[in-house]
Amino acid sequence: MRVDGRWIGTTLACVLGGAVLVGCQSSGQSNGEGTGILRAGLPPAATVVAEGSTQLTYTPEEPGSVMLYDVGQDRVIGRFHMRRGQRFAMDGVSGRATIDGNEVRIGETKKNGNYQVYFLPSPVE
Repeated sequence: MRVDGRWIGTTLACVLGGAVLVGCQSSGQSNGEGTGILRAGLPPAATVVAEGSTQLTYTPEEPGSVMLYDVGQDRVIGRFHMRRGQRFAMDGVSGRATIDGNEVRIGETKKNGNYQVYFLPSPVE
């Protein structure tokens, strides 16, 4: 049986064209809000625990990672491992962040920008 090269080319074009039209879909579990929006640099299982433009604070009830996300620039500007009970604070006006009162380094901020704090619990060992 002889296979025509045009048939193979047409079939391949249809399969690839279908893949382009379908595209990628989010699972809808990206940021804990059920929006299905994947934020740059954030794990899909991370959840929003604080949001605003001035004073943000968060104290985790279990160990894990805290990520400071700049909504306007769509990027993570700080990532910190924290123990249970430590206090993370960020002042959006001054662009400074602290953990238990000790200043930590974060990326460049814009005065009164919009920020979100995400939390991802550490895996249980």
